[in-house]
Amino acid sequence: LPVPELVFGSLIDRWAAFSSAALHPDLKECVARCVAVSEVRIQTRRLSFERSERGAATGFTGDVTFVVNSPDRFWLGQLHALADFARYSGIGVRTTMGMGQARAVRSGERAKEHTEA
Repeated sequence: LPVPELVFGSLIDRWAAFSSAALHPDLKECVARCVAVSEVRIQTRRLSFERSERGAATGFTGDVTFVVNSPDRFWLGQLHALADFARYSGIGVRTTMGMGQARAVRSGERAKEHTEA
């Protein structure tokens, strides 16, 4: 499920594995203190991997809105960088099999998407 510590923790770990730019060592603690889920519109789905020994897995599709309860621009910058990175790294497990796809949509962009749809 889209628990902030799991979502951003996965992104922090991937960033550390693939980037030479270091994130602040206390970023996971900041996520635990300052990031919360404000809205969830998800649906669970079971995905079968026919050509794989790994069988099947359950995940979800939909939209999750996170809110950051910190006015500190430093932490906001680090979290925004991770959110943008999610599009390229994926989140969670089996990203090489197509799971964990994500993209960041800022609140102003979301309003624009809804008016254009």
